[in-house]
This record gives sequence, C-alpha cells and structure tokens, in this order.
Amino acid sequence: MVNHLPPYPKVLPGWYTRQGATSKTFVTPPVDGTVTAPELWDFLATNAPTHPYFIYEDNDTHELVTIDWKQVRLATHRTAEIVKSYNVPTDGTKVIGILALADTVSTFILIHAIMRAGYVPFPLSPRNSPSAIAHLLKQAKVTHLFVSEDPSMQGLSKGSLKVLLGQGGQEVERLPMPFYFDVAGPAAPGEEESIVPVAHAELDSPGLILHSSGSTSFPKPIHITQRMLVEWMRIQYYGEVDLAHAVIGGVALPMFHALGVIVSLSMVRGAVLGVFHPVRQPAFPTPDRVIHAVTALKMEILFAIPVFLEAWSHNPAYVEALKPCRAVVFSGGPLSKVVGDALAAEGIHLMQVLGITEVGCANVYIPSYVEPTLWEYFKFGDQFHVVMEPQADTDAVELRVLPCATHTPAVINCKIDGKDGYATNDLMMEHPTKKGYYKVFGRADDQIMLSTGEKTNPGPIEAIIAKDPLVDGAVLFGRGKTQNGVIVQPAARLGLDVSDPTKVGHYLDSIWPSVKLANDYAPAHSRLFREVNLTQWYILQMVILAKPTKPFTFTGKGSIRKRAVVEEYTEEIDAAYAALEAGTSTDVEAPATWDKESTLDYVRKVVHKVMEAKVEDGDDIFQHGSDSLQSTVIRNSIVNKLTASGYATTTIGANFIYENPSVAQLAVATYAIIDPSSYSAADKVAAKVAELEALVAKYSADFPVHTPTASAPTSEVIVMTGSTGALGTTMLAQLVNNPSVSKIYALNRKGAGKTLKQRQVASLIDRGYDATVVSSSKVVLVETDAKNGPLGLTPAVYDEIRSSATSILHTAWRVDFNLSLSTFEPLFGGLRELVDLALKSPLPTPPRLLFASSLSIFGNWHSKTPAAETPIADATIAVGSGYGESKWVAERVLANAAEKTPLRPVIARIGQLSGGKNGSWNTAEWIPAIVRSGEVVGGLPASDDDISWLPLQTAASAIIDFRKAETGTVHLAHPYPVAWNAVFGPIAQALNVPLIPYNDWLARLEADLKNPAHTEVEAATANPVLRLIDMFRAGFDTTEAREAMGVPKLQTTQAVKASPALARGTLAPLGKNDALGWLHYWQSKGLLQTKQFGEVKETTPSATSSGEPSTSWASSVGSSLVIAAGAVVGASFLLSLLE
Repeated sequence: MVNHLPPYPKVLPGWYTRQGATSKTFVTPPVDGTVTAPELWDFLATNAPTHPYFIYEDNDTHELVTIDWKQVRLATHRTAEIVKSYNVPTDGTKVIGILALADTVSTFILIHAIMRAGYVPFPLSPRNSPSAIAHLLKQAKVTHLFVSEDPSMQGLSKGSLKVLLGQGGQEVERLPMPFYFDVAGPAAPGEEESIVPVAHAELDSPGLILHSSGSTSFPKPIHITQRMLVEWMRIQYYGEVDLAHAVIGGVALPMFHALGVIVSLSMVRGAVLGVFHPVRQPAFPTPDRVIHAVTALKMEILFAIPVFLEAWSHNPAYVEALKPCRAVVFSGGPLSKVVGDALAAEGIHLMQVLGITEVGCANVYIPSYVEPTLWEYFKFGDQFHVVMEPQADTDAVELRVLPCATHTPAVINCKIDGKDGYATNDLMMEHPTKKGYYKVFGRADDQIMLSTGEKTNPGPIEAIIAKDPLVDGAVLFGRGKTQNGVIVQPAARLGLDVSDPTKVGHYLDSIWPSVKLANDYAPAHSRLFREVNLTQWYILQMVILAKPTKPFTFTGKGSIRKRAVVEEYTEEIDAAYAALEAGTSTDVEAPATWDKESTLDYVRKVVHKVMEAKVEDGDDIFQHGSDSLQSTVIRNSIVNKLTASGYATTTIGANFIYENPSVAQLAVATYAIIDPSSYSAADKVAAKVAELEALVAKYSADFPVHTPTASAPTSEVIVMTGSTGALGTTMLAQLVNNPSVSKIYALNRKGAGKTLKQRQVASLIDRGYDATVVSSSKVVLVETDAKNGPLGLTPAVYDEIRSSATSILHTAWRVDFNLSLSTFEPLFGGLRELVDLALKSPLPTPPRLLFASSLSIFGNWHSKTPAAETPIADATIAVGSGYGESKWVAERVLANAAEKTPLRPVIARIGQLSGGKNGSWNTAEWIPAIVRSGEVVGGLPASDDDISWLPLQTAASAIIDFRKAETGTVHLAHPYPVAWNAVFGPIAQALNVPLIPYNDWLARLEADLKNPAHTEVEAATANPVLRLIDMFRAGFDTTEAREAMGVPKLQTTQAVKASPALARGTLAPLGKNDALGWLHYWQSKGLLQTKQFGEVKETTPSATSSGEPSTSWASSVGSSLVIAAGAVVGASFLLSLLE
C-alpha cells in the first residue's frame, strides 16, 4: 500500500483545524498534495482499516451497519476488476460514464473503482433529457456507459444513444451497473494481499468529470483533476470543527452532483457518511425517509435541499428531530427566508454551503457556530483567493476566484487584474454590518435555482417560446420554488383581452406547440405543465399572461429587464403557486361509479398520463423516473376527483404517493377513502399491533445476565433523566434534601447555546427553587453525547455510574401527538441502555428502574370501569397516537425484563400535573390555554365532572417514593378529586367572566375563529385554545368511567400505599389557593392580560368519591384529550412537563 507516506501532512497556508486529532481508529492522511485521491484511499484502508466509512440502517433488522475502510477497499478492488474486464481502451480520453438510479454506496464504489482501474469516471444526472445526455457523452468522448437495470435508466440510455448516433456521434457500449452487495463480503484467502497499490498519477491528471446544469445551452462537462480532488478533500482543515467520527447525513445528495462528491470525500477527514441501505432499487429520498434516517443514524451534520427543509418546517415533530444536529446544512438552491427564520428560531443550527462545481465548497465548511439570525450568510474559506466584482445599478457583487497555492478552479473564463480566473456568475450581497459575511443574491446569468436544488437556464426556453409569432416576449420564474413558470407577453397586434378566460384559453392552445418544443429541449425539472381540458381560467396556471397595464420593460439594447418584470408580477406569481399547490391535476375523467376495478383503472390512467409512459401496476413509479412534481400532480388529480365525487380527502397527506408508490398500492389506498370497509379499522389495528409487538421483541432480546460482585451500599445513588423539565427539576430539588441519598447523577442531552448547568439553574429559578441546588456536592450534572457510547456517556463515567447506582428514575420522554410510532424508536434504544446499565450493576440486586409512563397508553381503551394499576399485555389498548403507543412498548420491554431477569421495574402512569409550589405551570399546555380563552371570549366552560390534577411537587415526592414500591405498576393522579367547577369557579371569578355551558363556550370559540377582524393564525395566537378546536368539536365520552373533558378514570390505590405524599391529610384537594397560584404565574409569563384579578370567594371543594383513594381521571403529561371514540389525542404545541 502507501505506508511510506507521512502520517500527518505538512502545514499549508490558512490550515488550522486538524481532523481526527484524538481518534483511536483514524489516522490523519497526507492531504497536502503529495499524493492523489486513490492513493489517499489506499493509505486509509491500510492505516485506519476499522474506521467506519459508511453507516446505514438495515431495512429488515433495523440494526445499524457500518462499512469500514477495509471493506471499502476490498469492494473497490473487486469492482475495479469488473471494470477492467470490459477491456476499455487505455489510450485516448479513458472516460467511462455512469447513468444510474443507484444507492450512494454503490455509486461511490463504482466511481472509486473506475479511478483505481486507471480510467476517468463521469457520473451523469438522470434528470437530463436524452438530447442533453447525448451532448455530454459526445463532448466528453465517452465510449462506455454503466447503466442501472431499472426501466427508467434503460429507456433513457437507449434514447440518448439514439440521439447521439443521429448526430454522427461515437458508438457507446452500455455496461450493467455493479452494486455494492455484488462485490461485498469477506476476503478470500490471499485476496487482500494480492491487491496491487494504485499507481501514482500526476496531480494535474484527470480525476473525474462532472457537469454543469447548462448555463448557455446544454450542460457542459467539467473536468476535475486529481489536484482539485485533494483540495476538495481537505476543505474541513480550513473549517472550524474536527469531524472525525461525526455521522454526516448525505442521504438526499446525489453522487452526480458536486456537493454529493464533496460530502462523500468528507470521510477522508474521519467522518462517517450516513446513507440509506445499499440495495438494487434504492429508496427515493422523501422528507419522511430522510428525517427517519436522521434519527436512526444519530446524524450530527445533515445536508439537505431547501425543499426538504420547507417540508420539515411544517411538522413540529420533524423540527424536533433536527434539533440534536450540530449543523443542518442546505445547498443547491435558495431557502425561503420565512422558513429559515422559523427553523433558526426553533433552535435548528442552520447554515449554508455554497457548492460550485467549478470551484468546490467555497465557504467555511461547517463553522463551529452560526448566529441564528445569520443562517443565510457565510464566510469564504481561507484557502480561496476570492475577488468581488461590483455590478452596475446594484449593491450585489459577483464572486470571482483566482487560482492560488491552496485552490485551483476547474474552469478559467476571465481575466482578473491581468490574471486568469473564474467568474462564477453568482451574485453575492454582503451583510450590512458584519463585514466578510455574504449571502447569495442571484445569478448574473439569470439562471434560476429551484428549491429542489436543480437549476433552470431560462435563456434557451424563453428564446424558443419567444420565437412564436404570437408572442412578444417570455420571462421564466421560479427561484426558490419547486417548479418553473413563465410570464408571456402576447403579441401587441393581437389586442388580446387577458381578462377573458375563453380568449386566454384559445390563445394558450395556439402557443402550446412552442411551449411543448421548449419542454422537449428542457430537463425534466424545468418543464412547464399544462392540462388541456380544465376550465379555461385554470388552464396552464404556471403560464401568466402579461397585462397591458404592466407591459415588459426593455434595456437600451432591446433585451427584457427580466428581474424588473418578475418583481412587477410578484402578486400574480404568488397566486399561481398558491393555485398550483391547491389544485394541479390531470384531465382524466373520474369513473361514473367508484368500485375497485374502476378505481384501479382511473389511478392507472392518471399515472400513465402524468408520467407519459406505461408502467406495470406493481412497479414503483419512482423507479421509472417519477419525481416530486409528478407525484404532486398525481396526488392532486386523485384528491380533486374524489372531492368532486363527494368523498372526504382530509386523510390524504402530502406523502400519499410516496407511501403508495405503485399503481396497485395507490388504487387500494384510494379505494380505502371511498369505501373504508375495504380496509377496515380492525385491519389497521392489527397492522399496528404487529408493529408494536415487533418493537417489543426487538428491544427485549438478549438481556445481560446480572452478576453481583459487590456488597450492598450504605447510601443511595440516584440516576435520573430529564432533570431540566418541570417534574425533573422538582425531583432534583427534593432529592438534594433527602438524607438517604448521597449522589444524584442527572443525565441530560446536549442543548443548543446554553450549558447544562445554565439550563438547570434557569429551570430551578422558574419553578421557585434555589439555584444553589446545582452546587450541592450530591449533584453531578452529566451532559450526554450519542457519539460517546451507551447512554451518551464516556466509558469512565458509565462505569462510575454502573458500579454505584441504586435507583434509576427515567422521566425524560419526547411528547408530540403528531409523531408516528417509528419516530420514537431512538427512545426505546435509550430505555434499553438503562435496563442494561441496571443489569450490569455489581450490586447484589440491580438498581430499581422507574419509568414515567402516561395515561396515553389507554389510546384505544373502552372499559366502563376505571383503569386498574396492572400491566397491559394487550397491544390493542394502546393503539391511538404514536406517543401512547411508544409508552406501551416501553412498558412491555420492562415487563419482559422483569420476567427474564432480576430487574424489578416500576411503571408510573402519570396523569395531569398542575402547577408547582410557586404556581408554575407551562403556559403552552391545554388547561392554561382554556383559561386564556376565558379572557378572549368572555366565559369559561362549566362541568360538574371531576378533575384529578396533581400538584407538581406532590408528583415529584411520589415518584421518589415509588422507587421502593412493592408493586410494579402505579397510577400517579390526585386520589381525592374535586369537581371541575370547584377549580374553574375561582378562576372565572378572578377573571371576571362567567362559567357557561360547554356548548356555549364552544360556540364562542367558533365565532372568535371566524372573526373577520383577524386571520385564523392571528386568532390562534391570541387565543391558543383554538389550535385544539377540532378536538373540542368532536365532543367527549361522558360515561361513568370518564371524568371532565372525557378523560379516563384511573385507580390510585396502589400509588397511595406506595407514597406517603399521597395520603389523606398530607395531600389536600385542589381549591382556590391552587388556582390563584396558577393565575399569578400565567400572568407573570404574559399569557393572561388581566392586570387586577377580581375577588374570589372561598369555595369548599368536595370530593365526589367516598373518601377512599379515588378511581380518578387524568390526562397524560403533555396534555392529551379523549374524544368520543376513546382515542387519546393531542397537539404538537402541548409541551411535556417531563422534558
């Protein structure tokens, strides 16, 4: 191999962040330019063979699998032998093309193998048209082309070669694409020893070829030398973070794109590339799939295209999933400022990478910190010699790059002060106050960057349309959107009345052949859509006709002022995209009657029409080249026709096509909307039960054997999670004062910005406790980091805790009722690591593990009697929200541990917790929202039913007591309930509003929502309970087994026995003083606007039960409600007291 190379490169100008400085498996390679990229890969395979290169989640077992450098080298060697077997001539250009829908690992291995075999790889975008691919093959003199076996690429390659031959181009031999698992596997005897080191090549020799998106006509090949590859490899050394061992998410980045190549090269810096499972038919990246990978692979750095970020921004669960990432990096297109600002405000570490094929990554690659307000700005890397060229009539400057000792542009196209340079055509705008920080302003050549990361060169498309004699001019738009549109100025001589839908329709019919000709030329992502038989006004909603009152303006040279025109038509453009989102569809007629056969036939016709190709019913349409735009048209076609036929389509989400990617699947899913009995509720429950039980089995396998080796401790050592939440903070304050406790390990995830100590102090102060609690000698605050190992702990800290812990109080859990069960899976892994920690204890008995469960576990509970404090083996009871289902899985894993090991866990199902000792009660929960509604609508709902809200400090005391409980399941709710009105009566008096019947209160909410004086968003901001109005509209179960708002009653007998804090005489019923404490806290937080509370008369709350520990009701922590069907539901804005 290349062991003779120095283990660490010489220092280059501006170099300041060494990679892998403390890694035990990674050896910093010589990226100083003394060797080429293939030699570097050999070096690392020899010197860091066990260091991971790729990591992915197995599609079948869901286990994490790594591919290390040794495996990469072996697979590359085998693939290189395949390449050589085709006897590609070694003289001439030696360029081998790749046209494939393939996974990242397979594509990377093939690119690497082609280099190793002595050739130049040229990955081509499958989004190109046949004409564009033919042009690229001809320009690069490609003689052999690897093609994946899917029908889409087979058809595209054949069409491209037909065009190439028709233009007098060269013969190109098509070769079957080798996939990773074709070449993976253990080495045969002597195989590794037989691998010949790659031959040394000159730094300025060809490395690989990429291509532009087409800045003038067709895309252009861009030749990347070995020198440039090495320069790309070392960009992180000019960054600010050591990325060794960090999992970098590249699941949504294609390997035919420069950024995909740059990110894959990050592994030469010791990072680990997170990818999808390498398979022959790879998963089509969707927002759902990518976010699942983020969580499953514990990605620290995520690269994503703007359109994904926009999709995630609308889902609070996905936003939450992004928060642990050290950086969420977007590139390839502009991100909406509204979306970016919202994500940054949520604590997402958002930053931009300026990837330019001819330059590489131009800005600092992964800075250590980006101010939230500067997410769209960046600094250029020290390795670049950049020049900012002023532009006429604007403050923008054009980025230009000069070659220097540490960077070489791939293209030279201008002179800068007499020196060769590269003019990028990218316009930058410097920050008004922070010098040296720039953001992308646009393109000097007007190239349009879509939010998908794809680019449209408008010139040729506009020119083709403008040649039509009925057109005086055309201007494309679409920057930051998912697809393009065009503004067409009709020929003046026509005198067209653009306000007449009929005349507009006839005009568009007339010019459509020219638009179609432009579409034939354009890449798929740049095409303009039009449906022939829609209503005339709806025809071609992405073609806007210029109005006589707003004619195009022209420069002195007679060219259209494109930017001015687009700005002038901002309102029309926004309306066009809104209409597109609302109703893009096809003209395929709905069946006269919807049955299974006619539904299948309709779906088949829609898919075939949109894709302009016939696919088999069972084929994945994304394997046949379908894209996000086509899937939107297919979805909207189905939605529109079902709606017109009178069927409710609210359950058809944005991922409908991705979830049902074949005609057959789509037809079944569509018919389930028409006839829900065709896929019954029982079928859905059965499928969910199977998923639940599979997760229980997965996380119940192979428990460690408890082997005691130490004597019993003389004092208690408590391990707790979630100590910065309301409940955890209260528990911590109480444990510090517990004389039997000598040590408290408070485990919390890393937070953004503030240290764990700062967060803990803030939480203590907010709940009315002394901040010096954190300074107690008993308290050890431990900030966990997933890369450290089990529980995110370093080996030393893990062993310290393992050897001394006597109790584990696990209260941290993610609360969001919009999340699916699969999103919670990382939490099961954390729970299992706590179980293993307990079983690995050397103490005579394992530590007692208490798990804070939830009432939400009764998601499908229909009993007429209160829920008992017993384990729940029946999974059907938990089916409802993903949150409640996740709690059931956790309970069953612990039940299995209790059955198979000496571990004796305690399950504490927590009900609604009310305010703490200073009245502190999270203003984002449902009860505070209801109280706020009283101020807005002038009344609060009345109810004679019970409530069982438990004060926060009592709940904390009880949980601490439960660590010694004799029983394994307890319910944490107030044992002595009072009537709803006993609490809401004093609240209503304080706010000077009446208690009114529930239906009257709901009617007032409806009126507030529809008040024309404000938008619905403004109304929900002022009156947050409106965000839950759908649940209030649904009504509540009012049987004897339910309490106020339909919440199930819970038995609390075992809990009272286990905790003196719940005993009668110690715990008083809720009343006036509790309510006033909450009101004052909510007032201090700005939720309530009442300045002076009214006089509150003394109210004696009466327990409606017999005086025995009650079978009381409670809602889950985080606030869930029970609708008539019995399912526990909630809203994403309701936050947990546990986290």
